[in-house]
Order: sequence, then structure tokens, then C-alpha cells
Amino acid sequence: MSLMKTKIYLFLLCVLTLTAVQVRAANPVATVDPTVMSAEVITPKMFPEFLAERGYKNQAIQEWLKMAYHSRDPRNVAKAWWHVGMLHLEQKEYEKALLALQDFGQEAADKDKIDEAMYWMAYASLKQNRSADAQVYLERLQSQKSPWGAKLKDLIAWEKAKKGDTPTGSEQLDARLAKVRDFSPYVAVVLNFIPGAGYLYLTDWRTALMSFFLVMLMVWGVYFTLKQKAWGATVVFGFVLSSIYMGQIFGAYSLAKRENLELKQAAMSVWHDLKPLEK
Repeated sequence: MSLMKTKIYLFLLCVLTLTAVQVRAANPVATVDPTVMSAEVITPKMFPEFLAERGYKNQAIQEWLKMAYHSRDPRNVAKAWWHVGMLHLEQKEYEKALLALQDFGQEAADKDKIDEAMYWMAYASLKQNRSADAQVYLERLQSQKSPWGAKLKDLIAWEKAKKGDTPTGSEQLDARLAKVRDFSPYVAVVLNFIPGAGYLYLTDWRTALMSFFLVMLMVWGVYFTLKQKAWGATVVFGFVLSSIYMGQIFGAYSLAKRENLELKQAAMSVWHDLKPLEK
């Protein structure tokens, strides 16, 4: 009986051993050569980058902040603040980006990277309409003869052009903007003394027709009430007529300015050779 049990135990042991070998062959254990680390091996330092690549930017920011606050290695702290700043820029959180990049500047040792940080700080300032701050960064970069100074100068000129401010300070950009067809606001105003003519000049047919018919309607109202000797109604129609007439004259000036800005922005959208670094 004991011999039979021994045979059974040996049989079961063989079966289990063979099964384990088959499972191991079907699911081999991944090994990493310590001398050659694969880029696909995710380490704690890479985890925030992994999150950001997959669109979890807020979570990535939190992970970078943990590294910034808890790491004792200044290089890791600088790296963390850099990524926090860049992620905030991508999400258009410009004030937070500025603060993060300032912290990066205090920890970083790479001069070129610090200069690049100043470029992005100026970019964030411009997006907040703080052009004076951006000018300060430009002066600092130019005084240090950094290549980022020329890039920032182009960025400031580009942002001026986008707002319609000329000259921008960039000869090449100003030369191209001068070639963009635009409308004269003063011609539009003079033409609109004939109701709607200025809008026709600006190729706005709908507003031209509306302006013409509204003015004509008010003129008819004034004429009709005068004929009927309804003085009170005449005063009302006259006031409305003068308001519409003057409004459509000055409206042509505003529309010409807006059309010119849109034409320039449309042209700039395809000038990839002049477009500065943006987020």
C-alpha cells in the first residue's frame, strides 16, 4: 500500500513539474539588462511624462510637484519645475507658468536653459498683456548676448502685429505686413456719408443694405410727420435718424480697422518661416 502511495506521489510530482515548465515557457519573465536600460522601462522619474503624453496633464503636474518638493537632487528639482511650467503654458495658465519657471531659474545650472526659461516667461507675460515685463526679459537676454534674445524680439514683434500695432520692430515682418491689402478707414468714413457706400467699399453687402434702408426709413418718417404737422413725432424720428446716420459713419471706421486686423492675422497664419516659438 505504501508503495502504491509512493508511485502516486511521484506521478503527481511529475505532472506538476511539467505543468510549471509549460507555464514558464508560455509566459517568460521579462528581464532588464542593467547595462542597457530600455526607454520603455517606466521609472518614477518618467511617470509624470507618461501621464502628460496620454493627456493627463493635471495629474502630471501634481507628480512633478511632488518631485520638486521632495527631491534632494537639485537637477531633479529643476527638471520638475521646468515641466510644471511647460504644462501650465500648454493649458494657458500663464501666471502659474511664470511662477514655476521662476522656481526653475533658481534651481537650474544650465545657462542656455535659463535663457530659454526667460523666453517662455516673456511669452506668458505677453499673453497677459504685460508687455513691459516682456521687454525687461528682452533687455536681459540681449545684454547677455543670448541667442534667445533674437527669438524673443521676433516674438514681441509677432504679438504686436497680431494686435494690429505697427511698426512691430521687425523689418522683415513689417515689410510683409505692408504688402497685405487693407482698407482705408478714412475712405470708408467719407463714403458712408452716402448711407451704406462705405460698407460696400468694405465688401459688407448685408450691413450696407441694412444701413441704407434704415436711414431711408427714418428720412421717410421725418418727412411724413412734418407733412402731418406731428411735431413731437418729428423730433423723435429726427433724433433716431441722426443717431443711425452718425452711427453708420463711425461704424465704417471701426469695421475697416477690424477687417484690416483680420486680413493681417490671416496672412500671418501662413508665414511659418517668421512664426516664433509658441505654446
